Amino acid sequence: MKVLLALAVSCLALQMAPPAKAANVADGPKSDDPQVKANLKRFDQLDFDAYSERKDMDLFRKLHCHDVKVVYPDGRTTHGIDAHVHDIHTIFFNGTPDSRVTAHPVAIGQGHWTAVTGVIEATFSEPMKIPGDKDIPPTGKKAKVAMVTMARWRDGCIAEEQIFFDNATYMKQLGLSQ
Repeated sequence: MKVLLALAVSCLALQMAPPAKAANVADGPKSDDPQVKANLKRFDQLDFDAYSERKDMDLFRKLHCHDVKVVYPDGRTTHGIDAHVHDIHTIFFNGTPDSRVTAHPVAIGQGHWTAVTGVIEATFSEPMKIPGDKDIPPTGKKAKVAMVTMARWRDGCIAEEQIFFDNATYMKQLGLSQ
């Protein structure tokens, strides 16, 4: 319960004043649990290296369990790493190939769970594919929104991931809604 309360307070603070520079686990709240520290370090690798830099999608797969359950901001749920990787490429990078996580201002954990706040930034720079073989032309607009990811870890990989961000604000910033 303490973890969830701290996370909620951190999210409110993050939305009021996003940080100017990326933080790392060493800068954030400390945990005496070596497993929590290791999982938070893995989470930095996931967001900063595998997702943001696209350095190693094999690393992205390795840091998720093969049967990972992912719950997205709209409540949709996928099962399995293949479905998650598909969504990363066809949804998160669709029209915004530079989508990236630029900060982890708060990274906390307890037991098998971690909670990380972050900042997602992207530019709508390529046509966005939509159903019916249609495209939305790029607006060139940038988005910057706060996000939270809660993860349940099993044997060094994420078994369950819950991703939260304000999708309506994200779409508005990209010029896709009023």
